[in-house]
Amino acid sequence: MKVEIRFKPTDFATTLKRATRFIRNNHAKALDAAALSAIEMIDNRTTNGFDINGNRFKRYSKKYADYRVKKGRNPYPVDLQFTGRMLNSMRSKKMNYFTRLVFFRGAENNKKAAMNNKSRQFFGLNRKEQSRVADIYFKRLIK
Repeated sequence: MKVEIRFKPTDFATTLKRATRFIRNNHAKALDAAALSAIEMIDNRTTNGFDINGNRFKRYSKKYADYRVKKGRNPYPVDLQFTGRMLNSMRSKKMNYFTRLVFFRGAENNKKAAMNNKSRQFFGLNRKEQSRVADIYFKRLIK
């Protein structure tokens, strides 16, 4: 008893063309989904008070902590949010077929993010997050 399996080169070429077309049709949506998930990861991590390396943010200065209390905001835990506008301004933009850029919309929010990132690095993805973003891309690509 035996089973014979045949697969001709022309069958392979047809299958490859279909797969290539499928990937081409889904790539942009998968890349957009990956960029949105990156924004969500940065936002969630920052809101929970952790930097890019998974460490708690260093405390606010005494002067700024007092200012936050005066304005009715909690000084602890540090979450880099006073009004929430900076983190809510994160967007992604198509740079080319292969690239999406994550940025802060508006000069004021971009400036705040740059200043905060100097003392409390929050903007970016660590290796684990990069891996999760890649997984989201590939899952969306084959959907």
